[in-house]
Amino acid sequence: MPETIRSNVRRFPTATFLILTFLFSWGYLGLTFGLIGTGASGPVQVPFAWGPLFGGLLTVWLLGESVSGWLGQVGRWRAGLRWYLLGIGILVVGKEMPNLVAWLLGADVSLVAGTEVPIVGYLVSMGITLVVAGALEEFGWRGFAQVRLQKQYGAVAASLFVGGMWALWHLPFLLLGVGGFDSFYVYVPEVMAFSVLLGWLYNATKGALPVVMITHAAHNRPDLLGVSGQMPPLAQSVPWDGVFYVLVMAVVIWQVGARTLSGDGRLPEIPGKAPASASQAPAE
Repeated sequence: MPETIRSNVRRFPTATFLILTFLFSWGYLGLTFGLIGTGASGPVQVPFAWGPLFGGLLTVWLLGESVSGWLGQVGRWRAGLRWYLLGIGILVVGKEMPNLVAWLLGADVSLVAGTEVPIVGYLVSMGITLVVAGALEEFGWRGFAQVRLQKQYGAVAASLFVGGMWALWHLPFLLLGVGGFDSFYVYVPEVMAFSVLLGWLYNATKGALPVVMITHAAHNRPDLLGVSGQMPPLAQSVPWDGVFYVLVMAVVIWQVGARTLSGDGRLPEIPGKAPASASQAPAE
């Protein structure tokens, strides 16, 4: 590998990660939709989600850092049960907010019956996301980009930037109307708020990536609640899940501080990067 390439990667690690991530995901999606069309089934689209993992992996290798050390952050699961429950709880409430608002407005709301939910459907959907799909993104978004950017710009600013890139990464789905995403103006602020919450969980647990991955996976599941009859217009017209995430984000920032989002004023170390070399490559 020419030294000029490695030196540029060391100067711009996050930009390198983003370029590789977008090239992998958008390239795969372009090839898939070009050959099969936008009606390609969900399983065919799954490799799109591997972009941040691929981008982070290759960038770590180009930096000459420890690939095994970077991947090893998935083993930091001893964060305390409360963090897993807190992350899942926030996502469960957020996902059900439209139904909860409908209930407050007098609609008939109950647990979804039959074969659509019982817990099996919930766990299968969450498990697929965790093992082969969206949760793997967290190696890149939180485990590479945020952990580096926040050293220089602070945790909230880094989380918002990562959230913006995360939303932009989904742009092909939004433009083509594939995947059931919200409209762009609703989706972007929701994802950015969600990114801050995931950044908080990552930092508060000292880089426990499994907490973030499981929280991410908890979002990709069927609804637990359902409305019988007409959905109240107010419950349907306002993106209540996004409103909820923004409010929780504001409370978190107020409680733990915008600089570190950790509660103790410390930031996690960059995984895979030896402490002795931490000052050699400037954070981007």
